[in-house]
Amino acid sequence: MSAFRRPTSEVGETRLIASVLSVRVRSGYVLLEIVISLSIMAIIGGAVIGTASRNLERHQSRGMLSTLFHTAHYARSMAKAYDRDVIMKARDRCIYIESSEGSERVSDWPFSFKKDVKTGFKGSGNTKYSGTMTLSSSDTGSVSVGVGYGKISIH
Repeated sequence: MSAFRRPTSEVGETRLIASVLSVRVRSGYVLLEIVISLSIMAIIGGAVIGTASRNLERHQSRGMLSTLFHTAHYARSMAKAYDRDVIMKARDRCIYIESSEGSERVSDWPFSFKKDVKTGFKGSGNTKYSGTMTLSSSDTGSVSVGVGYGKISIH
């Protein structure tokens, strides 16, 4: 027998201990670990979704205001370019631009106007009908664009 070789009885004991230990080794997760992991992911997901929905509402409001503002500038530009009166009417979730040439439906809104409004410009670009167009929504609140003294302003 060489000095580096173990006796057969020790080799057998080592195998027996290894086989007993391998039975105790887990494979997979306990149900409690899965429930805790899912709970943590649900809490984090809820926080992310809440933040994302608030950001979406804010961006919708900004987009709505920008479109309304640029539509008023478009109407004023049309009045000056064609030297005729142009009137913007807000009703039924739509904006209409009317002139002597006819009516043009400019945009539809997922929001409603607080009341029917008529604003407009003379052919010189000065204000013919002053007023404030206010869009409102239960989610985003309200935004207003005012027309007066030949100027367009955000309220």
